[in-house]
Amino acid sequence: MAHVALLGGLVSPRARAHRNALRKLGTSPGELKRWPSVCVFVPARNEQDAIGRCVESLIAQEYRGKYHIVAANDHSEDSTGEILRALAANAPPERITVFDVPDLPPGWMGKNHGLWNAVRRAPWKADLYLFTDADILYHPTMIRRAVALQARLRADMLFAIPALDAVGFWERVVLPVAGQFMMFSLDPKKIETPGRREVMGVGAFNLLRREIYESFGGHEAIKGEVLDDVALGMKTKEAGGSLRCVGTGRALRVRMYTSLGGIIDGFSKNFHVAVGGGLLPCFFIAFWNIFLGLVPTIVFIANVAAGSPLGALAALGWHLAWGGVLVAGARGMVGGAPLWPTAIFHPFGYLILAWIAVRSSWIGAVRGEIHWRGRKLPRPRQKVKIGLH
Repeated sequence: MAHVALLGGLVSPRARAHRNALRKLGTSPGELKRWPSVCVFVPARNEQDAIGRCVESLIAQEYRGKYHIVAANDHSEDSTGEILRALAANAPPERITVFDVPDLPPGWMGKNHGLWNAVRRAPWKADLYLFTDADILYHPTMIRRAVALQARLRADMLFAIPALDAVGFWERVVLPVAGQFMMFSLDPKKIETPGRREVMGVGAFNLLRREIYESFGGHEAIKGEVLDDVALGMKTKEAGGSLRCVGTGRALRVRMYTSLGGIIDGFSKNFHVAVGGGLLPCFFIAFWNIFLGLVPTIVFIANVAAGSPLGALAALGWHLAWGGVLVAGARGMVGGAPLWPTAIFHPFGYLILAWIAVRSSWIGAVRGEIHWRGRKLPRPRQKVKIGLH
C-alpha cells in the first residue's frame, strides 16, 4: 500500500509541480538594445569523444554581441588537446582560445582549477561568464536566447537544464530513475527565492554576471568543491545575487554517458556529496531505491510461485504503471530514443542507483577520495549539497 500511495499521491503531483514551476527558455531569441559581451569557458579532460561537437556548436553560435570561447585542456591523456588545437586553427582567432592547464595544486578539484585558469586566460573581461561542460551541444541560438532572458529577469546567475540524450539501453533504464531523484531534490521556486537556503547550479550551463563572480572570488573561493556548479549558486546567493532556473527543451543537449560503466563511475563521483557526504543518507537512499524498484517485481514473482494468475496480472500492471510514471516524469528531460526500456526494466535502474549510492559513499565518505577521469584526489570538506548549503 505504501508503494501505491507513492505512485498516486506523491510522485505524479510532484512531477507536475516541478514541470510547472520550471521557467521555459522560449523559442524566440528576442532583441536587446545592447547585447552584453560573453566569454564561454570549457574545461576538458579526456573528452575526445565529445569535445569536437561541443566546441563546434559553440563556435557556430549566432550571438550578436562580442563573444569568445576559452577551452582548457586539463592534462588529457587522449586526443582532446589535438582536437581543440585543430578547431582553434580553423576558427577566427577572435573566436576561440585554447590552452593547457598548469599542474593541479593541492586542495583543488580539477574542473575548478581548469575554469579558474580559463578565466585568467580570457582575452578581455566580458559582461557575462558562461561556464559549461565539454559534452554539451548548443542550438545556434541558445546563448542569444539565454542572454536575452537573463536581461529580462535581471538575473545574476541563470542556470539552464539540458535535455538528456539517452541512446543506449542502460541510459534509458537508469537516467529516468536518476532524473526522478533529482526532481525530488529541486524546487525551482524555492531556489529562486531570496533568503532561502536552497541553491542550485547546472554544470552544463551556468551564466553569471562577471561582477557577481568576481565579488565572491570566482572559482578560487570554491576550489575544493566537488559540486562546483551548485557552489557557484551558493556563492551567488551569499553575495546577494539572484538565481534563475530555466528549462531549455532541446536547445541544450547532452549525452552524459555511453555505457553502464560510465554511468556508474560518473554518478559515483559526486552522489555522496550531493546528499550530504555521510554514510547514512546514502544507505537510506539505497534502501529507498530498492523498495521503489523491487516491490512490484517481488509481488509478481510471489503470485506466480503461488499459482495466482490474477494476482500476478495485477502485480504486472502495477509494475508497468510505475514504469509509466517514470516515463511521464522523464518526458521533456530524457530523449534520443524510445523509453520503453524504462517502463519494463526500471527495477534494474533502481538497483543500479542503489549500488551507486553505496559505492559513492564507500569511495567518498569512507576512503575520503574522489575518482574521475583517471584522477584520484583526496576529498576536501564540502560545503554544499544538492538543493541546500
